[in-house]
Amino acid sequence: MDTSIKHGLLTLIERASRLTGQHVPAARLADLQRQLDDVDDNGSPALVLTTIWQAAGLEGAARLLHEPMPGELPFAVYSASTGWGLLQSRGADGAWRGEGVDGRAL
Repeated sequence: MDTSIKHGLLTLIERASRLTGQHVPAARLADLQRQLDDVDDNGSPALVLTTIWQAAGLEGAARLLHEPMPGELPFAVYSASTGWGLLQSRGADGAWRGEGVDGRAL
C-alpha cells in the first residue's frame, strides 16, 4: 500500500470538503493533481494538506490538533505507516472512528 504523503490526498480532500458543506468541482481535479505533483514530498502533512485545500478554493486550513475534541470533527490524520485518513466520529468508548482513503476502517 502506498502511504506517501501525496497518495490519496485528493480523495481525502473531496470527502472532507463534503463533510464540511463545501465542494470541489470535478473540473478542478486535474489541475489540483498537477499542483499536488509539484508539492515537496518531504513537506509536513499539515503544509501539504493546507496547500492543496487552499488551491481547491476551500475555506479553512489544516492545523495540528494536540488534543482533538469531537467539536472539531471531521479531521484528517496522516501516518507514514498507514497514509491519510479521515476521522468522523468518536464512540462511547472514547475511540475515534473513521476511514482511510481506501475505505478501510481506522
